[in-house]
Amino acid sequence: MAISVKPAINIKAIADGDVKAFETLYLEYYNKVLTFTSVLLQSPVKAEDATQDVFLKLWRNRQNLKEEGNINSYIYMTARRVVLDIFRDE
Repeated sequence: MAISVKPAINIKAIADGDVKAFETLYLEYYNKVLTFTSVLLQSPVKAEDATQDVFLKLWRNRQNLKEEGNINSYIYMTARRVVLDIFRDE
């Protein structure tokens, strides 16, 4: 039986603009963030848009990522802000 190993998320590489490292992060967190935004927004379309916005913000602000920081917390804080912005705009 083969065991698949997930590649580690390299925060420094993402901060330096490594697209492959960001792709690893995206693949690891996309469904988790989509579930989070879906629960809060109760709309599949809004949740999909919000999730895409989260990853766009992460990429645009990648230089602010800290290697020793908690990427999980950073992603969910970003997602929370995106959802709050959607509520505010409605």
